[in-house]
Amino acid sequence: MINNNGKLHITDKQHWRKNHPEEGCIKRINVINGNIIHYWFETDQEVILNSVDNDLLETVLNETGLHLRPFNVIMDLACVREVTCNYKHSIANLLYNWKPPLRTVGLFNVSRPIGILIESLAAVVPQNVQFIIADSYEEIVEKVLSGRNDLHVLESRNEDDQMKHRFLESVAKFTWLNMLEEPVPVPAFDNKYYPYFRALDEIRSDLLSKETDKRKEIQAMKKEFENRIGHMNIKMNAQAELNKKTTQNHEKQIRELKGIIASHETELSRLSGSFNEKMTALRKLLEHIRNVDIDARQKKKMQALCQCLLDTEAMEKNLQNDLSEQESDFLNALQTRHPGLTQRELKICLLVRQNYDTDEISRSLEITKRGMESIRYRLHKKLGLGKHQSIKAYLSRFISAS
Repeated sequence: MINNNGKLHITDKQHWRKNHPEEGCIKRINVINGNIIHYWFETDQEVILNSVDNDLLETVLNETGLHLRPFNVIMDLACVREVTCNYKHSIANLLYNWKPPLRTVGLFNVSRPIGILIESLAAVVPQNVQFIIADSYEEIVEKVLSGRNDLHVLESRNEDDQMKHRFLESVAKFTWLNMLEEPVPVPAFDNKYYPYFRALDEIRSDLLSKETDKRKEIQAMKKEFENRIGHMNIKMNAQAELNKKTTQNHEKQIRELKGIIASHETELSRLSGSFNEKMTALRKLLEHIRNVDIDARQKKKMQALCQCLLDTEAMEKNLQNDLSEQESDFLNALQTRHPGLTQRELKICLLVRQNYDTDEISRSLEITKRGMESIRYRLHKKLGLGKHQSIKAYLSRFISAS
């Protein structure tokens, strides 16, 4: 086949092939005389054509320079027994839309099962494309090189042949080209072919109706999804704005809290300095009283008063400091068991726990002795103690239990 008559120049490259295991074949291409693309199939079984492999064709055209000028295509269909709808549409795209355009389409070794398909394809081939059918490789090459066109065979003046051509053309328009909008040219009612063309037009009309319904359904689904996406975008934007405002509010609250903390730290520092000054003054006064020469009973009374003031100040300082872990655990446990206790009552319980007496507690909290007695009475009841049970004893046992 290659160079058998000394006139054909064959260009073949190892990568000009594509394996199709799902179709059970390998598609091969070589180039004859620099401008004829030759397709064939390596296989030992019948083939169902499903894909054109435009990428393989583009590779060959680019590597041979045929992408810049019109070219010819011939295909060996010896093993092909069926053509899918996808392949038909791909071939139609190749015939009508490929750039540069095809000059010739040649098919040879066409088997009887697909003969009618090939005739329908021939009926819709563009006028600027030569369509050739041959029985062998040698014949198809000779026809392409000579520029012969076989379309006249399908356009015989015989009425039966003409009606066959029109029928196949109509079939090809909505199978190969998907031209469902174009009505079938139905002959007169008394024509013997009227029922066939009329039935074909009904099929076309039904297919068009289904296609229209499908497009409407797809359009409705598209619109629905666009609406959903729109609503989702609105929600996302609203949530983002809400998160932004929430973040701004939190940042504002943090700034305010930091300001409050800074203010409290400043006040605490001032109070701490004032406390230290008072303690220093009281110690100096106590030292001065010890050294002054006055009545012994008066001196003792004054010393006791100063020491009491020092102890009270120390207790207040202790209350202002952070609680230890043990003290926090005690207050939490006490409040859990007795949720009715107020904050002041909890503080009094803590001072009792620290062995401060009633006078010291009343002075520290600026409560009169009478008021302190009233508080102790209420505490006695809130803690659920009996008549002869003391608060201090209960809290001591409570501490041990906690």
